[in-house]
Amino acid sequence: MLRLDRARLRDRRPQEADPGDRPLGPVPVPPRRGRAHANATNGSLRRVCRLARRPHVDARASGRTGGPGSGDRRDRPERRRLRRAQGPLVLRAAPAPHDDRGPVLGVPVTRHPLRHGAFVPQGWKLEYSGIGPAEAWATSVEWAQAAERLGYDHLWVYDHVETVPRRERSHVFEAFTTLAALSQLTERIELGQLVTCIGYRNVGLLAKEAAGIDVMSGGRLILGLGAGWYEREYQAYGYPYPSARHRLGLLREALEVIPQLWSEETVTYDGEYVHLAGAYCEPQPLRSPRPPILVGGGGEQVTLRIAARHADATNWQVGLDSFVHKSGLLERYCEEIDRDPASIVRTHGPDCLIVESEAELQTWLDGPDGGHLWGGVDHDAYVRDHLVGTVDQVAEKAQGFIDAGCAEFILWFRDAPSHRSLTAWMDDVVPRLRS
Repeated sequence: MLRLDRARLRDRRPQEADPGDRPLGPVPVPPRRGRAHANATNGSLRRVCRLARRPHVDARASGRTGGPGSGDRRDRPERRRLRRAQGPLVLRAAPAPHDDRGPVLGVPVTRHPLRHGAFVPQGWKLEYSGIGPAEAWATSVEWAQAAERLGYDHLWVYDHVETVPRRERSHVFEAFTTLAALSQLTERIELGQLVTCIGYRNVGLLAKEAAGIDVMSGGRLILGLGAGWYEREYQAYGYPYPSARHRLGLLREALEVIPQLWSEETVTYDGEYVHLAGAYCEPQPLRSPRPPILVGGGGEQVTLRIAARHADATNWQVGLDSFVHKSGLLERYCEEIDRDPASIVRTHGPDCLIVESEAELQTWLDGPDGGHLWGGVDHDAYVRDHLVGTVDQVAEKAQGFIDAGCAEFILWFRDAPSHRSLTAWMDDVVPRLRS
């Protein structure tokens, strides 16, 4: 039996509130065999069997095809085929010499190919206002399968249950049930939450739900975790909304205990916020050594320190200058605990909208649904900090983040559930990027 005492190395610095709502380094991805279809259950089962039979493999070098100016539409089917046929990518153990938690997962940022993810429309941002639930779900499934066909590496959902920016009685599909369903309707693409609100579920149950999805998907789960922030949603569903210190403390303890539940026979944990008494988690995840964990949020006093100790990946939804600043802080905090900063994959989660011309962009910005979702941000600042614009403009801004250490993009497409920007990113922007 493994016994863990009260959480170690607790930060006594002032606790900042930090959304963390927006995940991930190379993880096992088998070569795609055939196309995703409306009933892909057998594909997931085949993948489980392949994982059970195959030996552990090292990560392969896997570059994108094309380069600046190589966006010829005639080459698109071949580029997509090559993206889908990439070999398995596996997280390696990177030891942290003075970290008594044992090996830390991850590989240096410079070693992985650039990867791309997309949020599945699920209704949280009013994508399904005015349509029926069956049509909304069919749209989510079709969109997710289209992303897989296009060659995206991972799909993401939000862990929210009420709409934003205004509260409306509209369909919002819950995160974990959505991923469980998509695990049976896709074959290759990874599945994650960006990010799970740590206060919405008992931590032991969360570990079990996540492990179950990893098994159902054949080892494709990415677990995103964050402290939580949307107070109105907490109140509506009867959850207590504790202080930032409490929420961040709960996040820290969850990050300690979830990997133990995924690997140990039983776990007893007596923390300040998490309590387990001989708990076990079966089935445990298929992914070896475990599903990667992304920590969302960029709070500079506490959250980034938590990420430095526990995360395989981070996600920040910020402008380029802020991304560079937070990346530097993360590296400093890693060095304080003798962890290689490159073992943490840095991801970026901006809005994305790809248009034909600046005139079209301006028309959208001036419209009722244009600009920053929450308002309060002038259009120039919004366009500067997000990947919106023409193909050339979006590619130039994305390259700035890549040069600053971003290894993966996780995009919320402002025109979803339309496929226009979803397709243009992979077919027109990606060939212009240099990793």
